[in-house]
Amino acid sequence: MWLNKAATALARRPQVLLPCCWRSVVRPGPSLRSSATLNSVCSRNFSRSSNLACSNEASADEQLEDDEDAEDGVEEDEKSFLDKYYDSKDRSRIISPDLSIKYMQSVAYRITYGDDPVWKHYRRNMKGGNLYIPKTRETCIKRGKVVTASPCPICRDEYLIIDYRNVALLHQFIDQYSGVLYDTYKTGLCQYQWRRLQIHIEKAKDYGLLDVDVVPHYHDLQLYKS
Repeated sequence: MWLNKAATALARRPQVLLPCCWRSVVRPGPSLRSSATLNSVCSRNFSRSSNLACSNEASADEQLEDDEDAEDGVEEDEKSFLDKYYDSKDRSRIISPDLSIKYMQSVAYRITYGDDPVWKHYRRNMKGGNLYIPKTRETCIKRGKVVTASPCPICRDEYLIIDYRNVALLHQFIDQYSGVLYDTYKTGLCQYQWRRLQIHIEKAKDYGLLDVDVVPHYHDLQLYKS
């Protein structure tokens, strides 16, 4: 019964009809909705593709610039290395003690020095000749370069490295009869290399690579017998 009353109430309800132009404005048709959706999707996809293409081009340009910078850096490194290698006064290159030991056993060392010590044919460039022999300079190398016209026997050869393992080089500065270290007035070493030589000779003695001279002590056996 109540269903019939509801149906009659809906049937008596007045219907409001809108003009056709209003209907299209208020609620667009399916064709307009589909075209708007298609346009938005197309514009969105186009914007994404264009952004992706721009980003790919930018990354490619950055990669090319990085490659060019890397090539320039390699060329500069090679050039700087060759300049330092052929510069006779450059001492920035690090020479290991093992390489120095191999150099002293090579043919190049034999041709340069023979069987003589490295300081034997060295002559100091000083005023006054032999009348007054001043103290040797503090150092021959400053800021990785030889700054003197006549460097000491160690500083002039970049492959001569004072080290406690390089026993053959240490023996050249020790008197074979007394075991005393030669003075700088005889060898011509600068003060810096002289101090390093003293340190590494003591270190070689501690490691047992050099003989240690012991002062002999003489005891009177008669004192023990009495």
